[in-house]
Amino acid sequence: MPPATARTQRKRPGDLTGVRGQTLAAEAAANKEEAARQVQTAQDLQRQEKINTDVDYSTKVAPLMRRPVAQEDGEVVVEDVAVEIPTRRIRVNYPIEDMTFGREVIHPGELNEHGAYVRSPVLGGLRSYTFEEGRYYVVDADLADHLAFLGYIYE
Repeated sequence: MPPATARTQRKRPGDLTGVRGQTLAAEAAANKEEAARQVQTAQDLQRQEKINTDVDYSTKVAPLMRRPVAQEDGEVVVEDVAVEIPTRRIRVNYPIEDMTFGREVIHPGELNEHGAYVRSPVLGGLRSYTFEEGRYYVVDADLADHLAFLGYIYE
């Protein structure tokens, strides 16, 4: 039997069913290639959007601290001051799954004018983080320092 060539694989012009089958097969291959190209384009767009979108792992609740303030007339007044927790934008160089760091603070506690606790702080569960390589994250500065110490952050 002679080797299969392009000439022998074509259908006879009189074989209408075979010619139509070859035409449909060529169209199906072109459609499949176009669908694969569209899927690849969509995946590339998702990947770019994912990389360009920051994940915010920072602590949202800023604790209220009480501090004494001296007035001009010599009277001391205690006022509440919101303390902002410093954050940093980081990108890790290796994936990290279910890393535990710190605890959730449900209530920071209350201090009296002498600095002694009137109400103890209430702590919640442990905080767990998952980081993907190359993605940007906004985290508290202490977590960023810890990851930098371990060598997980692009500098």
